[in-house]
Amino acid sequence: ALVAAAAVVLATGCVLPGRVRYVADFYVAPNGDDAWSGRLATPNYAGSDGPFATVERARDALRQRSRPRYPSLGKFVVLIRGGTYYLAGPIVFQAEDSGSASAPIVYAAYPNESPVFTGGRPITGWTPGTGGVWTARVPDFVPPTRAEPARRRWYFHQLWVGDQRRARARIPNSGYLHTEGPLPQFAEPQKHRGDVEANLAFRYKAGNLRKWQNLDDANVVVYHA
Repeated sequence: ALVAAAAVVLATGCVLPGRVRYVADFYVAPNGDDAWSGRLATPNYAGSDGPFATVERARDALRQRSRPRYPSLGKFVVLIRGGTYYLAGPIVFQAEDSGSASAPIVYAAYPNESPVFTGGRPITGWTPGTGGVWTARVPDFVPPTRAEPARRRWYFHQLWVGDQRRARARIPNSGYLHTEGPLPQFAEPQKHRGDVEANLAFRYKAGNLRKWQNLDDANVVVYHA
């Protein structure tokens, strides 16, 4: 399962005229290593060289080049192998990373492969329990609190199983809870249209809200019409 997922990006690769192999200035692959040269599409037999592991490393390597590795292509090319790339943060590009009119920089999927970039992290170690419930321990889980709202390590809002999003624990399991109505001072809503105070509170039905121990870990979604 994945905490979150992003989209497949990029287009097509480049073929050197008269040859079958796909060529590029640099390659990136999930089994790569940023300490390698990045000039091989796959790791060599000795495990001493091969593609980069990250797009950032290829970006930085291109910044050091003045001309494409294959001038006949007329552009700098980075081919990205298929697989999943887990991102700790956004990939940042500057104006210099677009190349020039005479030698643009192209990042492309390796032909017939689909790289996927995701800001999520895999959760493993799932064990079946009673009632069809599966559980897994999330390492380093630190929920945010009112005092420290930025505590977000392994704190997520979406859970994906394969390519399908799963619902988080919620109340009710389906549908919605309905309010008991507006506060007494706003009992006639039509007289308070545009009144901000009328939208800040409501009366809830007995039993709907309880004294939960982990209230700081709850997200409340309210549709106020």
